[in-house]
Amino acid sequence: KEAGPSMAVEILVLENVPEASDVFNAVATEQDAKKISEHRLEEKRKTEVEKGTKVSLEDMFSRIKAGEVLELNVILKTDVQGSLEAVREAVIKLGTDEVKTKLIHAGVGGIKETDVNLAAASNAVIIGFNVRPETKAIHFAKEKGVDIKLYKIIYDLVNEVKLAMQGLLA
Repeated sequence: KEAGPSMAVEILVLENVPEASDVFNAVATEQDAKKISEHRLEEKRKTEVEKGTKVSLEDMFSRIKAGEVLELNVILKTDVQGSLEAVREAVIKLGTDEVKTKLIHAGVGGIKETDVNLAAASNAVIIGFNVRPETKAIHFAKEKGVDIKLYKIIYDLVNEVKLAMQGLLA
């Protein structure tokens, strides 16, 4: 009936992992539980919408035109360590007076849900070079509004990021 701090408990049939400080309520019927759950999800969606949109390469020009000094946060994933070092240097060198590039995370391997979660939290764009995102990561990125760009040729990657930073990308 009660679980205090440091007391182990097991809760079954949760759809999502609860966050720290989430409140659990006991209700009489399953219908009441669904009503409370739906209400909380709707409130959470409203607050996420109010926070604003995530940064994408396509919306950079309008924000630069408005006079904002932007920082393009990037999460970089590549296939091998050698590619990682080359792409990392290329992306860092793209920074200008109007737009600074900041590498939030760089790693080798496919794009996972944790990468999307980090991008959502840090308002970053995920750039993948010779890698593919996991299916769950694609869906999670759409849900969170995270931009994932995939490239196979380093010159295409550099040119598209450069164009976006200069505001020339449609």
